[in-house]
Amino acid sequence: DKFNRAVGGFGPAIGTTLVQQNAAQCCDEGSIFAQIDENGSFKSYDDENGSKWRSVFGTTNADALLPASVSGVIDDADGTADWKNLMGDETLTSRFQDGHYVYSVVAGGGSGSSVYPPVLYVGDIENMTDFNNVLEP
Repeated sequence: DKFNRAVGGFGPAIGTTLVQQNAAQCCDEGSIFAQIDENGSFKSYDDENGSKWRSVFGTTNADALLPASVSGVIDDADGTADWKNLMGDETLTSRFQDGHYVYSVVAGGGSGSSVYPPVLYVGDIENMTDFNNVLEP
């Protein structure tokens, strides 16, 4: 909705500070990097942290169904509509048996010359440590 609102379960939902944004990204046990960096914990589709991520194309989308073996990933109808619009109303399907594309946004904040951007993380739950991307303006 806005650059200062988080999507998913990392960091404050709104009104983040730069210190909070950094903490949500790195390095404590609940941070994104603790899950997805090369030594991260999110190495399997059935990881308990799935609920901190949102489905990119929807959990019930016939073109990219969430595998029955996966639980916890949350469907975000507004986010799904935005993703499909950005992809020209096309859906990308994971090539892995237990794969599904998910995302999370760590909120940005500040104002004027002290502004810092939100950070978008996208990955495949088949193995988030190997299949992820970080996008930051």
